[in-house]
Amino acid sequence: MPTLCILVPMLRISHTDMKWKILLISLLVITAWGCRRTSPTPEPYYEPDYGELKYIIQGLKDVSLERTGEVKLNVYINRTEGRIEDVMMSVLNLPQGVTASFSPSISKPSYNTTLTIKASRAKEGTYSIIVRGSSQTSGFTEKKINITILSYSNAAIGLEGQFKEAGQCSPGGTLNHDVDIVPSDTVNKILIKGFWSSVWTHVVRADLNVANKTLSIPSQTVNGVTITGNGTYDDNLIIIGYRVKGLTVNDTCTSSFSRL
Repeated sequence: MPTLCILVPMLRISHTDMKWKILLISLLVITAWGCRRTSPTPEPYYEPDYGELKYIIQGLKDVSLERTGEVKLNVYINRTEGRIEDVMMSVLNLPQGVTASFSPSISKPSYNTTLTIKASRAKEGTYSIIVRGSSQTSGFTEKKINITILSYSNAAIGLEGQFKEAGQCSPGGTLNHDVDIVPSDTVNKILIKGFWSSVWTHVVRADLNVANKTLSIPSQTVNGVTITGNGTYDDNLIIIGYRVKGLTVNDTCTSSFSRL
């Protein structure tokens, strides 16, 4: 801020006393100097944009998700010094059945990005993965986090999808057609569309026993036939022995359902 200027009025000197003249001249000089004096304006500070880029990957933490599930993390790529250039983000050492992606995956820091981790029938366990940032001048910057794959809260989710039913019925003959499996509204129960008949409006309900990976088809009447059965299952293969009884049919069948 400019220094406050104090105006010195002209003094009328009625005599020629040298001391008064010297005093008057001194006051005028000091006042004029003070009016010209200003405080320096501070310059804004800018981080240098040259040299090797340095940055910090913030927001990462250990996560948990079910065997089929998804989790998102808000990540901040925080530039601390150096030139401004693109930083590309990626994830390494992912276990089978797990994918990860950043959005955006590349930009100039500092910037926000979202890390999405997805599991699709991944095996249970805890895995260490590497989150990597890479740029032209700084090479790689890496951080490790753990992802824990949990068991299903609803086992039916793990069987969702399309399967091929291949089997033999006596006396009905060979079965070879596609079916569609979806979770029921009730936990650990599935609906099999196209079971036995290949017609997807022919829907059979099966109950899953998570403890021993078995399933049962309780007696139910579908489109005029009664079906019962039991079997075993895993992520990609279901084997079922069942009976189909109606006015014109009395089949005993064994079928395998393989994921397409």
